[in-house]
Amino acid sequence: GVKSAVLTAETRLRAAKGREKADILLREASPAALAELTFIAGRIKAGRLDPEPQAPSLVIGAELARAMRVRVGESLTLSGGPAQRSFPVAAIFETEWRNLDAGLVYLQTPAQSAPLRLGTPMRAVLVYLREPDRLDDVKDAIRAALPKTLEIRDWRQPWSIALQPSPQPTIR
Repeated sequence: GVKSAVLTAETRLRAAKGREKADILLREASPAALAELTFIAGRIKAGRLDPEPQAPSLVIGAELARAMRVRVGESLTLSGGPAQRSFPVAAIFETEWRNLDAGLVYLQTPAQSAPLRLGTPMRAVLVYLREPDRLDDVKDAIRAALPKTLEIRDWRQPWSIALQPSPQPTIR
């Protein structure tokens, strides 16, 4: 069954540092929400999650950090359309899923921060499962309950780094 569901905003952006560039999926998250994501919070390899950030900062995967040649404290520039903005890297996580580590970025934000306004955010519902091996059954049930115009993806599909097989799978 379903353990929990979280509404989030996701934005596909480009990250850059010097000549290095990568396409990423950015999720804005409060410190409390980020701490609940044990597949990220429990796998911090450098830096730390800030329970009360004074300014927005990034939490990135180890594969992205290597590709971009960025360390904790250094900045990445995120761009979407004509807008761009730089943020410091606060923490680097490493999971067992290479596509997650290479393209998922969390923006940990202060409690009363304004929206990012980069790119075009998509609303997503992340569904965490108690029994990851029942992923297909849960997807089928969700698909049957939702309008056909909505997209349902899981971790097995390209760019669907919103869904992890365990310990907390999600359907977006």
